[in-house]
Amino acid sequence: MSKKNTFYLMIAAFVVSFCFLIVEAGNMYLISTGEMVTGKVTNFSSGRQSTTVTVQYTVDKQIYTEEIMISAMYSVRVGDEITLYYSANNPARVSTGSPNWIFVFVFGVIFVYSIVFMIKNKGAFKE
Repeated sequence: MSKKNTFYLMIAAFVVSFCFLIVEAGNMYLISTGEMVTGKVTNFSSGRQSTTVTVQYTVDKQIYTEEIMISAMYSVRVGDEITLYYSANNPARVSTGSPNWIFVFVFGVIFVYSIVFMIKNKGAFKE
C-alpha cells in the first residue's frame, strides 16, 4: 500500500474514531446530567461485542420504548430491570449509565495514532 493510500486510510480512521468519541462523550454527558429511571428489558439481541436492548420506562406517566446498545459483557434477560438516564428535555434520549470503556480506549488509541501518522506523513501528497 502506498503512503498516499495509507494516509487516506488514516484520515478515514480519524473521522470514524472522532465520530465515535463524540457520540460516547454525549452519552457520558447524559449520564452526568440526566434524570435516573428504572427501565424494563423487553427484548434483546446479542452480537460479539455489543447487545441491542429494547427497554421500556415511564417518565411523567408516559411510557417510552427505546433501543440502546450495551456492552456484551453485561448479561441481561427479558424482564430484567436496569437503571437508565434520560434527558429531561427529551425523555426519549436514554443511556444505561455505563460507558463502553473498551470501545472508548480502542477508538481513542486509533484517534491518537491517526493524528500522529498524519502529522509524520503530511508530505505524502507531494509524491
